[in-house]
Amino acid sequence: MSERNANPVSGQKCRLCLKSDVQGREHLPPRAATNRGPVQISFIKGFSDDRDIEIEVLDSEDGFWLRALCERCNTHILGARLDSAYADFVRQFADAVGLVDSRGRMFVNLENVYPARIIKRMYAMLLCAMPEQNPKWEDLRRFARLRDQILSGHFPDVHLYRNISDTGRIVPWCVVGELFTGRGRWAVAEVSWPPVGIVFSFQGGEPLESMEKITDWGQAKFHDREDVRLAVPQLRVEHHHPLGFGSREEVERWRERAGVVWLLADIGPHSGPTGISTLWKPS
Repeated sequence: MSERNANPVSGQKCRLCLKSDVQGREHLPPRAATNRGPVQISFIKGFSDDRDIEIEVLDSEDGFWLRALCERCNTHILGARLDSAYADFVRQFADAVGLVDSRGRMFVNLENVYPARIIKRMYAMLLCAMPEQNPKWEDLRRFARLRDQILSGHFPDVHLYRNISDTGRIVPWCVVGELFTGRGRWAVAEVSWPPVGIVFSFQGGEPLESMEKITDWGQAKFHDREDVRLAVPQLRVEHHHPLGFGSREEVERWRERAGVVWLLADIGPHSGPTGISTLWKPS
């Protein structure tokens, strides 16, 4: 991946500790969780004067990665404590062959997993995906960094779906609303790479209520292991739009039919590929 786009501003601080400068590559999701090999990356760079979307395409020989963490947080906190538990979760999630309920959700049985380590890693991915760091996220940074910290303070819920496409999507915090349906609006962020799709949100309701909410995993102890059963919708990712599932044509029809609006956060100088929305897939 282009160094210019992976780390556009030198001296950027680690997104977990906010103290040390970023170093090395942070694979998002972890490299051990199948994020490796040649990929093509397509991200929204901005908007032209006539409001057309400007897309930039990059190639990476080693999965999708960012410069987001210092060496200590990357190696000694995420790598040593959390990555193996998350990789095992992804492997079991991918291998699951379960029944499907009347709502089209697939049952996924996980054996002997570490809920606390898995959700800490998910929140760490969210923090890494955010182009700008807000002081309100300090509770979440502490939870992701500290082994025995339980989830408390200011945090979004975590919702899971099964990504049945070959495409990943990362969208930082934004607001998605439907003007014509009365279903309201949602403040969301998304980190999705097959087979695990993760939506972070402060609101419930459709389209989130069909997903499996696992926020209570943040109350588990670091060494707790559990057998877990999930019920997750099976959704395709092909479009840059957050919460846009199905083919590109299906997402465009949803946007037109529901009067969908997508409100972006301010894009700062550290935005890079994840400033608005990123798709990537094996090349």
